[in-house]
Amino acid sequence: MNFLFRIFDIAGPLIPGVVTAAICIAVGVGVQIRFRGETVATRFRRPMVLFHVYLFVAAAALLAKLYWPVAFHAAYMVSLLVLALALVLAVVTAVMDGFLGRYRNISVPSILRDMMIVVLYVLVILLVLHQEGVEVTSLITTSAVVTAIIGFALQDLLSNVISGLSIQMERPFKEGDWVKFDTFEGCVTEINWRATKIETRGRDIIVIPNNAATSAPLINFSAPSSVHRRRVSVGLRYEASPNRVHECLIAAARSVEGVLSNPAPQVLTRKYNDFSIDYDLLFFINDLPRREMIESNVMTRMWYYLNREGLSIPFPIRDVNVRTISAADEAAAHQNSVAELEAVISRIPEFAPLSAEERNYLAVHAHTRRFAKGECILEEGVPGISCYVVSEGQVRIETASAESNLPVELATLGADQYFGEQSLITGDPTMAAVWADTDCVLHEISKAHFGEILVRNQSLVDALGQRLSERAKERRAAQKRFGSESRPGEESTEPAGFVRRIRSFFQL
Repeated sequence: MNFLFRIFDIAGPLIPGVVTAAICIAVGVGVQIRFRGETVATRFRRPMVLFHVYLFVAAAALLAKLYWPVAFHAAYMVSLLVLALALVLAVVTAVMDGFLGRYRNISVPSILRDMMIVVLYVLVILLVLHQEGVEVTSLITTSAVVTAIIGFALQDLLSNVISGLSIQMERPFKEGDWVKFDTFEGCVTEINWRATKIETRGRDIIVIPNNAATSAPLINFSAPSSVHRRRVSVGLRYEASPNRVHECLIAAARSVEGVLSNPAPQVLTRKYNDFSIDYDLLFFINDLPRREMIESNVMTRMWYYLNREGLSIPFPIRDVNVRTISAADEAAAHQNSVAELEAVISRIPEFAPLSAEERNYLAVHAHTRRFAKGECILEEGVPGISCYVVSEGQVRIETASAESNLPVELATLGADQYFGEQSLITGDPTMAAVWADTDCVLHEISKAHFGEILVRNQSLVDALGQRLSERAKERRAAQKRFGSESRPGEESTEPAGFVRRIRSFFQL
């Protein structure tokens, strides 16, 4: 019993710290259980470790008091330093991660957290030393002289630290922002005491000293918003009217994924050159890391739209045409192409009433259209004015599901196959969307040329109406076999109804 009283008497200076550490450990365990997996629980691990270290050092100080009194004071002071650091870390974690982070959704930068820990720790150490009888005034005076000497030696490092604090206070950028320093551009991944790190498009990490980041011009592409205007330029021949060019380029930009519809794309007529008129296509994006890919897609899509409109990009030199084949060979190749297209037209059931001469007329006057992979050729529900024959590539026909509103693939068409034939004759809205699965070359038979045939031979209208009626009845029978309902526009299968729609569509 006397031994125990002696132990309590010797451990008197350590008891308050041990009790404090025990209480904090119990609270820390509760926090880690309550907020398991969250940031506040993870950050409480460090002070918990330090509290356990304190208990170990306190036990060592107690043993020193019993068996090696000379070392007790040093061990006791070390235990106080460890306990002070553990308490500071626990308080900062509770305030910044528990109160501000979890309940107020305020993210505190790591550099401010570290500075708060350092300031509080220094204040606590000075208070502990004062309570232990150390002359704090002389210590501060001495440390000020030492600090001045160290400051001169580490002025560049201190400049970076102060600049880092300035960045955290002014917040010209934050982690996750897309920025540009001088010639370096990328995403901010870290802002620490000494430097700011950005990751470029090439997945390289650029380390920029904080004092350089605050003194050099800075562009923050993520503020005030992520929407930015881009510009691509093209020169076209003088034969192309500017308004027609404007419409074509705007349509090309709207068709590219990543180009915003609001603000809308614009085209500027910039300059009249010796060989071309220069145009600037302006469009907006909100995904700057993909800027190069989006611009490339816009430039690619421009070529297809210009090609379909018959608009060419001139060379900045004279065109020199060297013929390696004869005109007769070219004419023969054209005749073969027309014959192949005419053969496909003859296999289209809706065109069965046409004569061979009329099918040849459509083949000769068909327009060649090129579409890029992934481009929408026809939208679902749009009134049809053309029939298309696939010459090269593959197209995909799909419609939106009534249940999920997701696209459902109906068919794929390859070379010498066709679509849009009934819409061409009646103007009915398209029943499905058509997309280019690959780069495609299509022959377009337009309403204008088909109308020319009907104007010359209006007796075809009755024959076409009869043929469309037969086709509608065949589809209705197939729908009944498979238990599906008829679609809008297919209710009437009488020839007279189709004749009226044909005459109304072509204004006959």
